[in-house]
Amino acid sequence: MKHLLLVWAKLVGVLATIAGLFALLAAAAALSYVGNWLLLRGVATAPNPGYAVAISGLQAAVVTVVSVGLLGASFSWSKAAGVLLCAIGVMLLVR
Repeated sequence: MKHLLLVWAKLVGVLATIAGLFALLAAAAALSYVGNWLLLRGVATAPNPGYAVAISGLQAAVVTVVSVGLLGASFSWSKAAGVLLCAIGVMLLVR
């Protein structure tokens, strides 16, 4: 009986982990949908569609910075320079 309770507890823990992963996946899908919808609206309404596309190009810089904070990824001077150059390029384009 004790063994069955241990198996049951382990199964409940695994199911909770799977449920958490599905929730994370659903949140990522919803945010992706909203981001793509807003990008399409920006391209459709901007005086120059290149502005919206250039701003969306900053997502690589955002992913780089967030991965350092959340995942502990390495961040070298060349990556920092790339993020900075992306931001400067978009600022110059939109100005």
